[in-house]
Amino acid sequence: MKAAGNNRPPASKKAASGSKKTERHVANKIGKVFLTLFLLVVITGSIVVGTLAVYILVFVKPENIDLTNAQLKFTSMIYANDSSGNPQLVSQINGGENRIWVSIDQMPDNLKNAFISTEDQRFYEHEGVDWKRTIGAFANFFLHFYSTDQGGSTITQQLIKNINGDTYNRKPGVKIAEIVTALNLEKKFSKDQILESYLNTIPLGGSSYGVEAASESYFGKSAKDLDLAQCAVLAGLTQAPNSYNPLKHPDKAKTRQAYVLKNMLDQKMITQAQYNQALAEPLTYVGQQPAIRSWFVDQVINDVIDDLVTQKGYMRTRATSMVLNGGLKIYSTLNPTVQTAMDNVYQTNANSSDIWLAGKNGTYQSAMVIMDYSGAVLGLEGARGAKTTNLGFSRATDMLRSPGSSIKPIGVYGPAIEQGLISWSSTFQDSPPITLNGSPWPHNDDSWSYQTMTVPEALAQSKNTIAVRIEQLVKPATTVNFLTNKLGFTTLVTKADKNGNSDMGLAVGIGSLTKGVSVETMAAAYQPFGDGGLYNKPYTYTKVLDSNGNVLLENKATGTRAFSQETSTIVNRLLQNDVTNGTGVKAQLSSTTVGGKTGTTDNGWDRWFVGITPDYVGATWCGYDDNKEMYTRDNPSVIAWHAVMQKIQSALPYKTFPVWGDVVQGADGGWYKAGTQPQ
Repeated sequence: MKAAGNNRPPASKKAASGSKKTERHVANKIGKVFLTLFLLVVITGSIVVGTLAVYILVFVKPENIDLTNAQLKFTSMIYANDSSGNPQLVSQINGGENRIWVSIDQMPDNLKNAFISTEDQRFYEHEGVDWKRTIGAFANFFLHFYSTDQGGSTITQQLIKNINGDTYNRKPGVKIAEIVTALNLEKKFSKDQILESYLNTIPLGGSSYGVEAASESYFGKSAKDLDLAQCAVLAGLTQAPNSYNPLKHPDKAKTRQAYVLKNMLDQKMITQAQYNQALAEPLTYVGQQPAIRSWFVDQVINDVIDDLVTQKGYMRTRATSMVLNGGLKIYSTLNPTVQTAMDNVYQTNANSSDIWLAGKNGTYQSAMVIMDYSGAVLGLEGARGAKTTNLGFSRATDMLRSPGSSIKPIGVYGPAIEQGLISWSSTFQDSPPITLNGSPWPHNDDSWSYQTMTVPEALAQSKNTIAVRIEQLVKPATTVNFLTNKLGFTTLVTKADKNGNSDMGLAVGIGSLTKGVSVETMAAAYQPFGDGGLYNKPYTYTKVLDSNGNVLLENKATGTRAFSQETSTIVNRLLQNDVTNGTGVKAQLSSTTVGGKTGTTDNGWDRWFVGITPDYVGATWCGYDDNKEMYTRDNPSVIAWHAVMQKIQSALPYKTFPVWGDVVQGADGGWYKAGTQPQ
């Protein structure tokens, strides 16, 4: 018999069996570890996704972006009617961001495709978010796969940034909010609406925002007229608009253009032949410097801002922002023919000795306003010489100067005739009516004649003495009230200022005013003498539309009565006599009837002429800004007025003024209200 111990397996077999058990045990351990890790990842991921979902649902609210009413800065447009009455664009206004909206159906397919190929190849396939790019961008944010920040924004997401201005913030929380907003936006608006808004808001270098503004700035044409090569240049600007600005860096812009064209070729948006042709096309850029706006356009801007404040109750900052950035359409009263004639005299020939007389103290300044009898301002010059700044000081509207004798028809003779205090044949002595500070007052331009003069003689020779004598009959308070309430004067002083000055004395009758009056106000005040006694407040625009086409402001002629028709006719003939026989003789035109009145202040600082024709009324001022003596050989305002009006009226048929009201011509040749003429 064999011993029991002899039945055991050999030691080597026992060792092998133990090793397998150990391996299985280790494998089981490892498997459990991996399973545990996997389950931890799944659970953690679920927790993260769940937490993220809760975060999005509870804390992330999509922005309520309405593409039809996005609060963007858009360029405002000012229009003027051409000779056929059709509105033409005369100026574009922006507050630093030039953005002109253009509809998507006015954009070439190549322009749309150029942007899509470069910025969002799957634009028409995703629902606002390109998840492949988004996940890659998020992973790169933490793990830095790429050497640069890899963006995942779609065109929809970029549009959101353009609207809310949060262009550079790439924090995860901001990106999540952006994603949610993009998904929400695409549920409310079509792809074309989103693409249209994007292409109209994207910054494209300098002050150009949107493809229309950029197209005009770089190529001098509308976006609808761009060719393939030019479309690719604009699309290439999106990554770094200023770095690839073709005006500053044409070589870099060319490199980016080639990149865009290759994208379009690879995505079968263009053929190889189109690619080759566009790549070989020479590129030329026009470049647009910030324009110096005209005096007229500046006045339109100021008037719209003022009216938004006074009529709509807006704060001035909001009103200004609306005009500069609100995409308004402003229809002005500008008459290009009138303004061109004025520009020729005031700018092109600003130093011509044939127009501008030599001043006693060197080159003097001047301003002029022309309007029609509805109050519509047709042309305006705020200075003599080239305009060098925008929204600067305008001598036509901002400056207040004493009008001298040009106030006599509207403040003295007109009211006196209206009240029946004087008539054409009334006579007065040319002598000082009062003593002021121990001296006879007032003085004339020449010496006192002590002769008796009729009303037309006194006005034609601009006798201050007789104007004051008539003012004694009218009374200064009546003159001040009449000018303020009937003729739009807003600067007359009714109570003595700290220096004891006011306009309630006899000096108001000869135009010696405490604060003065603007050129525009003087032009408007003469309207009644060319339009049967009616006055209209001057205005520079007829209508303002907001960015949605709604009427925001509107101006219409109202025609309030300032003088009776009879007084208007009589003063009109007095003004014609002044041009025929008096101080305004050099304002005569062979092409039409002219009436008007000169003005010179006692100190010689200011020279005026306000003239009327059957078509227009215009006021001109000349003088030194620093109040130096102005005396020249003749009145330079008369010469300048004539030079402008000769150009304007020569193209129009000859006209005469009608007789308004019940007025008759007497045997003495004078004009009288019926029943008052001398027998």
